[in-house]
Amino acid sequence: KTHSYVATRGGELREQVYVLSPEAKKFIHGFLQERGLMPSGALFPEQHAVRHRLYHLFSLYSSEGGGPKEGYFSMGERYGLEREHIQSAFRTLVEKNAVKDEGDEWTITDVRAYWKAVEEEFFSPLVDYVLAEEPMPPPSVPTPPEPKPPLPLARLQVVLGRTEKDEDYCWEPLNEPNPHLLIVGSPGVGKTQTAKSIICQLRGKVPAFIVDFGNEYGESDLVGLVLAPGQEVTINPLDPLEGDPTNAKFKVSGILRKVYKLGDQQEALLRRAIEEAYKKAGILGGERFAVGSSLPHFNTIRGFLEEAAGSRGSDRNRAKAVLNRLEPVFDMKVFSGKTEVPFAEVLRQGATLFLKELPTEQTKLAVAEFFLRWLWHRIVQEKEVRGSLRLIVVLDEAHKLAYEDSPVADLLRQGRKFGVSVILSTQQPNDFEHKELAFQNTSCHVAFLCASDRHAETMAKIVATGRDVERFHHEIKRLKQFEALAASSTKEATKITVIPYYKLGRRSANQRQSDL
Repeated sequence: KTHSYVATRGGELREQVYVLSPEAKKFIHGFLQERGLMPSGALFPEQHAVRHRLYHLFSLYSSEGGGPKEGYFSMGERYGLEREHIQSAFRTLVEKNAVKDEGDEWTITDVRAYWKAVEEEFFSPLVDYVLAEEPMPPPSVPTPPEPKPPLPLARLQVVLGRTEKDEDYCWEPLNEPNPHLLIVGSPGVGKTQTAKSIICQLRGKVPAFIVDFGNEYGESDLVGLVLAPGQEVTINPLDPLEGDPTNAKFKVSGILRKVYKLGDQQEALLRRAIEEAYKKAGILGGERFAVGSSLPHFNTIRGFLEEAAGSRGSDRNRAKAVLNRLEPVFDMKVFSGKTEVPFAEVLRQGATLFLKELPTEQTKLAVAEFFLRWLWHRIVQEKEVRGSLRLIVVLDEAHKLAYEDSPVADLLRQGRKFGVSVILSTQQPNDFEHKELAFQNTSCHVAFLCASDRHAETMAKIVATGRDVERFHHEIKRLKQFEALAASSTKEATKITVIPYYKLGRRSANQRQSDL
């Protein structure tokens, strides 16, 4: 079995599993590599489409028993392959005694002879024919940067570590299909030190917006603007950033449902409360929000729920349950006023959102979600940039924030055109609710020690190709602190020793000495 990702009509990538013979998979991977592409990992959307076509087509020819002729014909027609071409190819296989023509179907009589003949005389002509009208597209090349970009493409290079050949291993986010990076590993292996090292190397070039659940990014050369929720900054979740209060209603209720695990009926009641809050402020659904209009206070929702909880209607118990779950959110000062976050300063010097002092894990998540929602919509208001980055977003415990319809999903899928890079860091890859969102929208992957066999196997499949999976699976389980396997769409998996943040000063001093 192998897999690829195909784009839905809505533009999302979905995993597709294929059953291929080893010979067919080997041929397809060789075909892609000849054109300078990694057979697995991050690809541009148009390259995903071609790989999907090849996998889909050759899955038919991987049946060791053969099959009905109509099956071959219909698959061929799907990709513009004429019947005469398929019949001609199979006549060659019949002549080589690899296949027997039995009227309505072809039966494979000698599996070895079949695959030898297919490899020699069928694979390449078939691919050439299928792709004749739509040749394999080359990797997209970023257009030249606009005047005075945040950072020119050629200069954006981050040293992640040193290889076993004592060479720098660099991450070049703007030379990848997307500028995002995934870091995975057990506690204490070097994930946070690696993220800090990246932030520090980009300091003064690309600012960072850090979501810090454990107050681990407090160093003065990392922090930038301090965002202490409820103290210096406040945010109003009812700010209709989507423009239409109806859309905002669904977005806000969806976030709170996700964080506080509300049921369908509880979320429906919450949506009604949000709708009533907008109505009281004179903001009607379906109308664009006018800038300058007064926004409803977040605690207006609480008033509606308390009224419902005190009634004798069917919503009574439901409202009480929602109030109990959302009580910490209503009591926090962070949601007590209007949105006051200096976005210009975030883009100028970066910012760190410190969450450790907030009362519960759900509260921390809710604050992170609403700040990221705000950040994404402020970024979208800026003009698109090409060949440069204006902000890097660093997410610890990323599996809690990266899911379908989340602000992080928007940042991952559309961040590149707005000059935003995302670093996802998590302990266990299988904790992601939607794995393809995290795996396929990050072009560079750094796998530290994963003690669990299941998690080590998952990371091996992400960084490795073909037969290397088993070898890397075992290697990931034996890595030491600050050792990792790094891979990207442009570089095969390589074992590196990362340069932790605390060693950066010493490294810089040694480099200056060697330059003398």
